[in-house]
Amino acid sequence: KIPLECVWLKKEAWYSDNKITLMQGITATELLPKEKTVKLNNGETIQYEHLLLATGGHARPWEVKGAAKPGIFRLHNLGHSLALMEAIKTARQAIVIGSGLVSFEVCDLLTKSGLKVTVVMKEKYFGQPLFDEETGRLVEQAFEKIGIKIIRETWVEEVVGEKGVEQALLSNGAFLPG
Repeated sequence: KIPLECVWLKKEAWYSDNKITLMQGITATELLPKEKTVKLNNGETIQYEHLLLATGGHARPWEVKGAAKPGIFRLHNLGHSLALMEAIKTARQAIVIGSGLVSFEVCDLLTKSGLKVTVVMKEKYFGQPLFDEETGRLVEQAFEKIGIKIIRETWVEEVVGEKGVEQALLSNGAFLPG
């Protein structure tokens, strides 16, 4: 429902207005604290007075048999999100792996798009250890109220399907359509 141009947290002008040089697509390759410099993959070296390392996070690679099949989405960038949005148009049901904040947002998106959603998580309760158990259970109750099924303390052993995802084999031996 949000126009694509509105998904960014800051507009381009915000960076220059706040004396920030935004360097997209550039990677720091070496940190030299004694020289107070950072070497970049484009050959440049940046001098600094103070340095804050804010590396962010990313999803671990999913090393499950069949994890490369069409119909599996890892959300690392806008392109991945757009591909998911396109796939939602023809999907009927979805399996969400994990109980992190991205999973929370994706569950909301999928249910609002009319899909039947099942969350498979290794944790005892949603959001563990980010949330305490009481909070995690409140999230679960809200999910279950809107029809999301939750499978706890379980994981996907294999993704099964000829041309794409048809079902997931779970660690408890059950097959879950998706």
